[in-house]
Amino acid sequence: MKSTTRFAVALGCATLSACNASNNPMLGRVEAEVSGHQVVVTNCYTMQVADVKSSDGSQSFSPCKNAAVTIKNNMLLVNGESYGQLGDGDRVLVENGRVQIEPR
Repeated sequence: MKSTTRFAVALGCATLSACNASNNPMLGRVEAEVSGHQVVVTNCYTMQVADVKSSDGSQSFSPCKNAAVTIKNNMLLVNGESYGQLGDGDRVLVENGRVQIEPR
């Protein structure tokens, strides 16, 4: 087997092993549950997704340099900007700098 073929096979295996329900580096999509809300961030190409962090009654998810999501008392902040109150179970989508709230 040629060395380039071996490299491609090894890279493919490593990439696929990094994929799971909350992280797909091939598609640039990561997700996590933050304060009871499903948060999806796209355009986020990372092999290791940071864990959700809890502090002072809030939870934060910062999987990429361009996306920092914080929820405290159902109030949504993305990159320091407030997006208002979330309803129970609402989903949050952060895509190319746009924030979309999907009601349950």
